[in-house]
Parts: sequence; structure tokens; C-alpha cells
Amino acid sequence: MRKSIISLLVILVALSMGLDLLKKSKYVWRKNSYSYVRLSKADKKLGKLDQPADISAEQMRKMLTSVRYARAWVNLPGSLGAKATKEYDLFASDEVNELAVYMAKAFNQADSSQWVDFSLELFRGKSFIGLDRLVDGIAFIKDGKLNLVFRNIGESMSASEESVNNSDPFKYYPGSSKLIAGTGQELAKDKRDKTLKNWVKISMAAPAIQAEPAAQPEVEVEPAEPQAQPQVQAQPEQPKAQVKPKSEPAKPQAKTQPAAEKKEPSPQKSVKERLTDLRELYDKGLITEEEYNKKRKEILDKL
Repeated sequence: MRKSIISLLVILVALSMGLDLLKKSKYVWRKNSYSYVRLSKADKKLGKLDQPADISAEQMRKMLTSVRYARAWVNLPGSLGAKATKEYDLFASDEVNELAVYMAKAFNQADSSQWVDFSLELFRGKSFIGLDRLVDGIAFIKDGKLNLVFRNIGESMSASEESVNNSDPFKYYPGSSKLIAGTGQELAKDKRDKTLKNWVKISMAAPAIQAEPAAQPEVEVEPAEPQAQPQVQAQPEQPKAQVKPKSEPAKPQAKTQPAAEKKEPSPQKSVKERLTDLRELYDKGLITEEEYNKKRKEILDKL
């Protein structure tokens, strides 16, 4: 009798342990190894979390696009280093749409003992040069605030998986970027009252939404297209000017206008333009100093 009771207890313990293991990690969305949303067992030190939570995808998108960070594009000491530090938006509005949908869904499913583990792989830069960057971390709701604790804040990724930071973001953050608290946001502090540069808290009641932030990928890609369109539309007006003044001395203008038309469809950028574009990427922090110098040398070597 005792043996049967003991056996039953062992089976019950094994079942409970098995169920607990299943709760440790559950994917809500998985696109690849670096783009996913999953539910995981939260650290017991946090206590009970304010979950499940009814969050819409739009509310989640707005909170994520309100996050900003700063990074120095070149390492300089003292005040020079402060001047070299620039601020950026963590996400562009079009990048975060898919992530926001599944993070909102995850918070609807999570219980008070689970947090949301999220990750998104991004491509930043123009067609001729660009970098894969990683944004990932832990999200949970506590005391009416969305907590985002990042492992990687837009850090560049190499071909080697060993270069990706997988450390516990609550204990160690080796990243080169630091978060910036906006309106309705605050940076968390450790036991020594020291501000943590990878942990931001966003008010759920009135999240700080910045009006149409100038996100990096949009600045890099979109401005080139609107500038090209006015030039194409201006060309039909030139023949009208040529038809009217046949008897007037407008022929020198007709000679200069075709010359402008020949320059516009030029398929290749000048060395100066390529260097300017490369410098723009570098100033925005999209490429490192080493990558900038390497690409600049390649361009100059072709002269």
C-alpha cells in the first residue's frame, strides 16, 4: 500500500515538473532564430506581474516606437565624447508592426509568473552598404508600467553567433548604447541607486508617443525618391519654353537644357556623392568607425 502511494506521489511530482518545464518557454511567434516572441518563466524576485494584460497591437506599437537611445559614433574622452554621442529611434514605424502584434498577443496570454522574451533582426543602411542589427530583451508589466530590459540595443551582428550577446540583461549589459527616458518614461535603478542604461519603464496610462519620429531607415531611403520626382516632372515644361521663342534668342537655353537631361539618368554616383552617403551612415551611427574607414578606402582605391 505504501509503495503504491509513494509511486503515485512520484508520478504526480514528475507531472508537475513536466508542466512547469512546458511553462518555461512558449513561442507566440517565431520567424527565425533572431525574430520571435515567446513566453518564459519570470524571475521570482519580481513578484507577481500585472498579467494577463489587455493591450492592443496599436498601443504596443506606439510604446515601442517611443523608445530612443544614444550611442557615440566615435570613442573620444571627456566633453569631446559627449559631443560625439547622438540620439536615435530604436524602431522605425514599419519595422515594429509585426513585432507589436505578437507582443500584444503574448501579454494577453501571459500569467502573473511569466514575462515576454522578444527579439527582432533589422537591416539598416542603403543597398550598397548596410548592417544586420539586433534588438532583443525582456518585457513585463509591473505597477502599471511596461518594463523593457534589453540584451541588445541595435547592436550589429556578424556571421558568428558567438558575437551575439546572450547574457542575463538584469545582471550584465555590455552594449555600446544607452536608453533615453522620454515623457512618461523612466530608467530603472539598481540597489545602489545607479541608473541602468538598458532598462526603461513606460507608463501604461499615458505612454510617451513622439510624433512621427525621424527613424534611421526612413531617413536613409525615402528622401532620395521625392527629390528625383520633381526633376522628372520639370522636364515636360522645357519643350514648351522651346516652342514659343523660336524667333527669340532662346537657343543657348535649349542647348543647356539637354545637357541637364543627360546628367539626370546617370546610373553611377560620383566619388564625392558616394563618400557623402558613406559619411552620412557613419554620422548616424549605422556603421562603425572600422567599417567606415574600410569602405572609404575601397572607394578611394578605385580612383
